[in-house]
Order: sequence, then C-alpha cells, then structure tokens
Amino acid sequence: MADSNIDELKAEIQALIKKINFNLSVGGASLGRALVDKIAWDINRRSINFQQDGDGIRWTPNATAYAKWKLEHYGSNKVGAMTGQMLSLLSLKGQATMTDSTLTMAYGIDKPSERASVSNPPKGGKKRKASASRPEPTDREKAGWFEAGDESRNRDPRTFYELDDAIEEDIDELVGQYLDRLLA
Repeated sequence: MADSNIDELKAEIQALIKKINFNLSVGGASLGRALVDKIAWDINRRSINFQQDGDGIRWTPNATAYAKWKLEHYGSNKVGAMTGQMLSLLSLKGQATMTDSTLTMAYGIDKPSERASVSNPPKGGKKRKASASRPEPTDREKAGWFEAGDESRNRDPRTFYELDDAIEEDIDELVGQYLDRLLA
C-alpha cells in the first residue's frame, strides 16, 4: 500500500489559509480593498442597469406620474436613482472594516446628498428650508426607506445591498488571483 501524503497536504493548505490577509497588498491594492471596490461596483451595476435585487427579482417600477416628475426634475426615472447618492459607489462601499482575517461592509456614510441639497436643488426644483425637525436625509435613511417600502405611498419594499451569484463568482475570482500572486 502506498504512503499517503494527506497530512502534509492538509498542513500546506492550512498554512496557505493563514497567509490570507485582507490588509496585505500583493501586487496592488489589498485583498480587502479590492473586494470592497468590486462588490460596490457590482451592486451599483445590477441596481442601476438591471433594476433588480440580489435574487434577480426586478424592482417594481415607479408609478407613471412619479416617474415622469422624477425624469423632469432629476433627469432619470430609474428606481432608486434620484440624487445619485443611494446607489453611488461611495455609499455602497460605505464603512468597510478590515482586520487581517475579516472584512465587514456596512452600507452608507451616514451623510446627506450633496447633489440635491438645500443649497443645490434639483433642476426646476424648489429650495426647501432645512430645519432641525426636517434635515436633509442621509444615504442610510434613504436606503432604509427604500428597503422597507411604504404601503401608504404605494411603494413596495426593494432590497439592494446584498450579494448575488455573479458577485460571489467575482469574489472567488479575486481571491483566486490574490492566491496566485501570493504563491508566485
């Protein structure tokens, strides 16, 4: 019977896994930063271009009158795209926390949009006075409203900040490239 080298292979694989470090740069950006950038880009593309959630379910279109108003005032009638903030790369990258062994992404920067702020209203729009009782909403507030929906306003819930199969494939590819560079 031939000798097995399974224990040796197992030890080599475990040693390789221990080398994976989200903060370590190997031939460019760190793995963690590359993953954050790619995930945000993929969510943005899926949301803006395909108007769908991570399960591939298309979002309910905006009501006709609202879509027309939005197009006139903001230049787009796409769902989730008014000021451009909620689905922006900045908001989608949000607040990423990396350690050597973990990567956590939290949506948003918790600031209001600069595009349609009180001092910069939408085209044809009216300035509204910000006040302590009604400040400009932050990206996180908008995302919360978007995902919760509002039955009284005929707005279905729409999820967006989630992985899908294509994003998971992109993650696998990036990790594979990182491992290739690490082993080179």
